[in-house]
Amino acid sequence: MRKLAAVLMLALSQTTPATAQERALDDFDDASAWTLIASDDVKATLRQVDGEHGKALCIDFDFGRVTGYVGARRALPIEFPARYELALRARGDAPPNALQVKLVDASGANVWWGRKNEFRFPRDWQTLRFRQRDIDFAWGPTADRALRRTAAVELVIASGSGAGKGSVCFDRLALRELPAAVVLPKPTATAGSFRAGHEPANALDGRPASDWQPTGARGTAAVWTADYGVQREFGALALRWRAGAAASRYAISVSDDGERWRIARRIERARGDVQAHWLPESEA
Repeated sequence: MRKLAAVLMLALSQTTPATAQERALDDFDDASAWTLIASDDVKATLRQVDGEHGKALCIDFDFGRVTGYVGARRALPIEFPARYELALRARGDAPPNALQVKLVDASGANVWWGRKNEFRFPRDWQTLRFRQRDIDFAWGPTADRALRRTAAVELVIASGSGAGKGSVCFDRLALRELPAAVVLPKPTATAGSFRAGHEPANALDGRPASDWQPTGARGTAAVWTADYGVQREFGALALRWRAGAAASRYAISVSDDGERWRIARRIERARGDVQAHWLPESEA
């Protein structure tokens, strides 16, 4: 008989996409709005290609044997709401390098950035998200480092372990305004089976003495599901098993709608009564 209590650790924020307002900042149909920037001895060109809907902008680069950067820049005034995230469609064929989205104020001296270090660009179009917590003050003389408004955007590839040469394409840069406050529903739990007095909801009540226990012979599969009611962001999952009854082989799956599931982690040789799994940037 088993005890399973699921705790979302490192809960970074909560969002409900139904109330988020998205505004397109650039659809890349006008390539003339962008200019090429690059450090010395880095070869690079900009070109326009067909995107998913309309046009897209590509950067072809070759770092050769130097350490440097290459990017595209355009004047783009942005007023940032109290809660936000940036979304960018991207694909590429390039070694792992750093992707940076830089936000520059009207003075040109103060810069904020979101970074994805050692980033491997997907071959097919994919939405890259830069949450508010991912965007930091990079440098500049200002004493007020809160991001409220900027005047220009730079999409930068900085040489990392991959360096080399490649091509990266961008389409649809958007700003999502998130609700200032979200009322979160109480989570619910279900299971394929359970013993009397050991219902699925026990695993969410926060009490060490209560638990969920499935029926069935030892070694048979059991499924327990938590529904948090709205899309939630989290960074880790901790499973607390009854002493001496921990499972060593199981899978953790996540879903956006409770019908289509994707496996986040397969565990084959777990040990201990408390098993923590880091699931960075997860959302379900």
